Amino acid sequence: MENSILERIARLLTKDDLQGKGKNKVQFCTNGELNPADINIEVDGLGPMTFPINQQYIQKLINISSKAQFGLRDQTILDKNIRNSYEIKADKLHITINEQSLTSMLSKMRDSLGLSEDSVLTAHLHNMLIYQPGQFFDMHQDSEKLENMVASLVVVLPSPHISGDLIIEHGKKKHIFSSENIDQSNAKCIGFYADCKHKVEKIKQGYRIALTYNLVLKSEEICNIKNVNRQLTEAIQDYFAIELENKQPKKLVYFLDHSYTEHSLHLSMLKGADRTNVFALYVVARELSLIPYLALVEIQQSWTTDGNDRNPIIDELIDNEITLSYWIDSNNKKLPFDECNIGEDEICLTKETESLEPYNTEYEGYMGNYGNTMEYWYRRAAVVLWPESSQIPMHFRLNYDNAIDELSVLTTSPGNEQKAMEIIAKAGKYLHRTFYKKDKSDFAILANIALYIKDKDTALSILSHFEWQILNSDIVKLLVKLQIQYGISWCTDLLNNWKNHARHSKDCFTKEIHSFVQNFLYYGGAASIVELLLDVQSNGIIASDKETYKWQKPVKLKESLPKRIGTLYQTLAACAAIQNIPILDKIIEHLIANSELYPDTSLAELLLKLQDTAPSEYIVHYKPLKSYLVKTIDSNLALGMRSNDDWSIDAKLPCKCEHCVIATNFLHCKTEITKIWPILAAIRDHIMAMFKDLDLPVNLSVERKGSPHKLIMVKTEILRQNAKKRFDELKFYQQKLQTEL
Repeated sequence: MENSILERIARLLTKDDLQGKGKNKVQFCTNGELNPADINIEVDGLGPMTFPINQQYIQKLINISSKAQFGLRDQTILDKNIRNSYEIKADKLHITINEQSLTSMLSKMRDSLGLSEDSVLTAHLHNMLIYQPGQFFDMHQDSEKLENMVASLVVVLPSPHISGDLIIEHGKKKHIFSSENIDQSNAKCIGFYADCKHKVEKIKQGYRIALTYNLVLKSEEICNIKNVNRQLTEAIQDYFAIELENKQPKKLVYFLDHSYTEHSLHLSMLKGADRTNVFALYVVARELSLIPYLALVEIQQSWTTDGNDRNPIIDELIDNEITLSYWIDSNNKKLPFDECNIGEDEICLTKETESLEPYNTEYEGYMGNYGNTMEYWYRRAAVVLWPESSQIPMHFRLNYDNAIDELSVLTTSPGNEQKAMEIIAKAGKYLHRTFYKKDKSDFAILANIALYIKDKDTALSILSHFEWQILNSDIVKLLVKLQIQYGISWCTDLLNNWKNHARHSKDCFTKEIHSFVQNFLYYGGAASIVELLLDVQSNGIIASDKETYKWQKPVKLKESLPKRIGTLYQTLAACAAIQNIPILDKIIEHLIANSELYPDTSLAELLLKLQDTAPSEYIVHYKPLKSYLVKTIDSNLALGMRSNDDWSIDAKLPCKCEHCVIATNFLHCKTEITKIWPILAAIRDHIMAMFKDLDLPVNLSVERKGSPHKLIMVKTEILRQNAKKRFDELKFYQQKLQTEL
């Protein structure tokens, strides 16, 4: 249904009553003539030029000229396979053209090109080009060399030549401008829009001498059409009458036929049919309470292909990413809007994108699971319409900082509650920069708005999009204010919403939770809210530890231990702040069951630190942890100090293949210090890989003599040093734990 309406709109924009009929129909190029008597040319060092130009003077022109270059993106290139001609720059030329003749011709060209009757075209000399037999200029497009440049003008001076036609293309349309002559008295002229591709074909005989000008448009025109096209109005009204299933603001995006840049995207600079169509759409917008904008369009298409990068055969369009940027309002003012992606079902066009020349292409060959694709990048311009009723959500979507600031300022004065509620309702999901928010500054703004409106349901709605990680000391006061204003149950619902956004329990951590809880309680926060925080935190610790043990190697486990112990201290100290016992017991049970993650000496240090900071009446609840540590440490000390002849290492390789079993047996052996092992390279590399990240006091090296080379494994003195260090630590903590809790 929507596609048929979009096609209807496109047909109406191409109808004759919009674009003109017969000789007044808008064109992309237009011819003219100048009498040579009205043209005076003098070239530095050569004197005045006479017409028709004789061969002797032409040779002098060639002698002072230079090879013509051409621009390719940001480069200037000299390549006679693409451009083969001579050029004389404007600073060597002194040209006057009868003002009345030139003005008359440019006025006719302006009208033929469909520009405003109130605008003026002025010609700015660029250069003189000389083509001799065999020379040409391949297909290219002029760049915008001057501000408000809208078109190019070519004046072919009277000089006998055969061929050298100028071929101009705009999309699928083509015009052939023939200047060849044997005895032509007048100067043939053609003007064409700057975004047209064009080329000069090879000269067969004679010399083609041409002046090129940049045509600059001077116009202050703003849309002033008063007549409304009723059929177009009805079609656009029908389009906006169909609501989108996802309830997003509906847009109509009409792609312009011509190309524009940031410099030329301006209502007064619109070319040909674009001017007529844009103004017609602006009038409809005024009639239907729509808001119109101009914008640049970036299109990236991905096509499947057959063939190769030199000769790709386009098959199927698999992706079409379309982005709007660089926005201009109806007063020609640039707007600070963000980029916006649009769907194909929002687009209306009268010229297919594929008929344009892409500014970049990229071929990707077959890569196994993907590939054999061709990427095309295009630039276009568009008119964008949406209803005035969608202005608030689109303002938040495209200029979030400004929109949220305006709403925030509104809530600083009393009496604006209802207006603020209306803005929140209309903004919908766009009230949030992203769906799951982590930015504490965004929370501060929205929390103050939530407090201002005094509506608990709306307040819950606008704050529920944040994630658990937002919890930190910076938002404590606001969270307490929200709890006081809307109640403990409301605050619990809010926190549960944040928790439910997390994919895993391990993602729900509150940094520095101890200081957070202390501040929260100090400012009047409820203990039941703290219990919820601690319950989520403890579940997060347990889930995270499971993942850590499953995936981290011993070296990484050792590196992450200080951070994990720090998190435990913060959490258990927060439990002590509200004297919570169930969560404490759950965490202690987890620690006792995971000795691989939490060595006894690290837990002993943690326990002593907790004892120093916890309320005296709460310390008794650490008894299960203390009992476990006393028993474990006493058992380890009962084994005594490692004897000097004991070189065993209590570890095993993660692999159970026959070679790794041999290596593990070497580790467990009390007497074997060095193992020299002749093995094949593949097995040797495998053994060495298994040792990696185990952090064992064993040096591995390869003796590259004989066949096969030998893997040398040597237990180091670090084994004894570590054993003594651990024994001393166990003795230290045994003594410290003798004190009754």
